[in-house]
Amino acid sequence: MSKSLQEICYENIMMQIMSLPPLMQEMITQRTIKHIEKRAEKKLRRKIEKQVSEKILHRFVEDSKILIPEMIDDMEEMRQTGRYRKNNYYNTYKNVSKNTIDSCSVISDHLYNNRYQ
Repeated sequence: MSKSLQEICYENIMMQIMSLPPLMQEMITQRTIKHIEKRAEKKLRRKIEKQVSEKILHRFVEDSKILIPEMIDDMEEMRQTGRYRKNNYYNTYKNVSKNTIDSCSVISDHLYNNRYQ
């Protein structure tokens, strides 16, 4: 079986390192290990950040499916009855972040106002 170009390069580098004095070999090895660790850490961090972002987005979408229709219904009820009934969504939905509730409020207000323009 023939070797890939990458394997040949690795072997060539290894042979060059092995021909160096032991102290130089160790310096190169330690520096290479540190470089590989940093690279792996960056890769892992990016992967974790992506997963967290996806979870946050998914949760926002799920929460907004509930909040936005409820907020629009409340606005419609206030328009029809003339009574101002302020729901405290922060207390009602304690497990939902305040940023999500605020964002849903802005979206609901925009959707509701565009419906009646």
